[in-house]
Amino acid sequence: SPKSVLVIKKMRDASLLQPFKELCTHLMEKSWRGGCGAQESHSR
Repeated sequence: SPKSVLVIKKMRDASLLQPFKELCTHLMEKSWRGGCGAQESHSR
């Protein structure tokens, strides 16, 4: 049935999304640290 195909697609998307999310978090963290590094050390 079309419903099971949708579930499979959702599961596949979720398994693809997890590493992508981790990558995004990693990149955001990196750029956030780079952007706020000067402010952080300044406030200490």
